[in-house]
Amino acid sequence: MQGWHGLECAWCLLLQGYRDAQCGWLLPPPSHPAAPLGLLLVLFAPKRQTLEVWLPRSGQRLASRAVHYPCLLVPVGLPCGGWGNSPAWLAWQQQCGSATTMVLNVQTGEVWDALDCLLEE
Repeated sequence: MQGWHGLECAWCLLLQGYRDAQCGWLLPPPSHPAAPLGLLLVLFAPKRQTLEVWLPRSGQRLASRAVHYPCLLVPVGLPCGGWGNSPAWLAWQQQCGSATTMVLNVQTGEVWDALDCLLEE
């Protein structure tokens, strides 16, 4: 359901059926095929057992991955200056890879990049 929220002058997108969902953001690095899409919304819906990647402006779902274990979305901050800041980007890549949202398997402690969901499609 989409609508205009007049008090805050903002476009709102209401996703029905996502009770108890967690959300995060992805900013694909320039070398990734999804980079031209810009900022992406990540949703983990525990009742649906899915991790989904959405285009926030259009409300289009880009990817979905079944997740059959309890998870947490863990946001990871961007380096100061974002991807365009070369020294910070190189240091960031060495420390954290390209992730901006990680998925933590609560049972095993395994952590993976939510951006991997896009690569499976």
